[in-house]
Amino acid sequence: MKIKYLYLMSFILILVGMVVSGLWVARIGPEGRPPSLTSGVALPEGKMPSSEVVQEIGRLDGLLAGLATPKEKVIGPVQLSVFGYREVQAQPRIRKGQQLRLGGEFRHSVTFAFSGGSKRFCVVDGAYYAEGALLPTGEKILKIMPDKVMFEKRRVRKWVPVGAGKERSIRETKDSGEST
Repeated sequence: MKIKYLYLMSFILILVGMVVSGLWVARIGPEGRPPSLTSGVALPEGKMPSSEVVQEIGRLDGLLAGLATPKEKVIGPVQLSVFGYREVQAQPRIRKGQQLRLGGEFRHSVTFAFSGGSKRFCVVDGAYYAEGALLPTGEKILKIMPDKVMFEKRRVRKWVPVGAGKERSIRETKDSGEST
C-alpha cells in the first residue's frame, strides 16, 4: 500500500469510530446510563438486615481491611553483637610498593637461635624455647633457622631475625631503672 492511501485509511477509521461512539451515546438515553440487561425481569424477594446489623458491619469493615493488609511494623536495627558478631573496621588502602603490616609490632627480643640436625631451639626474652613451643603471649615458634625464627599468631606468620628487639629491650630496661 502506498503512503498516500494511509492518510485516507486513517481518516476513514477515525470517522467510523466517531459514528459508532455517537450511536452508543444515543442509545444511553436521557438518564445518562445504558439500559439494564435485566430490564423487565423481576428481582427475587430478599430479607433486608436490620439497622443494628448494618451498623455492626460498618464498624467491622475497618477492622477487616486491616486484617487483609496489615500495616508494617517498624522494628529497630538488630544488635548482632548479641550473637557474637563484631563490626568490621575499615582497612587502610595499600599503595603500590608498600607492604601490608599485619598484627602490629613484635614485642620480644630474639637473642640466640640454634639449628643443627633435628635439634632446634632459641632464646626469646631470656627464656629457652624449642621448636613448636608456645610463648606466654600466644605466639607459636614454627621454625628455627640459625639466623632467624618464624613465629605464628592467629594464622599470621612472621620471620624475626636474631638480635631483633635487642635495642628495644635495652631501652626499656634503662627506662624502668633496672641494671643490666
